[in-house]
Amino acid sequence: MDITMPVMTGIEALKKIKKGYKDAKVIMVTSHGEEKLVMESITSGAKGYILKPINADKISTVLNKVFPVL
Repeated sequence: MDITMPVMTGIEALKKIKKGYKDAKVIMVTSHGEEKLVMESITSGAKGYILKPINADKISTVLNKVFPVL
């Protein structure tokens, strides 16, 4: 989920998701200049984040970390 969205922030949406679905594994997406927001998203329950610009290697790394193969 993008941290910066038009109607509500990604962090607000994350908190609503986690309230209704405590086990939800949410990965946030952000640009490089938003370190404070990344930390806030992690403390709010995000399981990981991907920095823009996004590429397949970044996505694969984060997905494998959040959803490890058993």
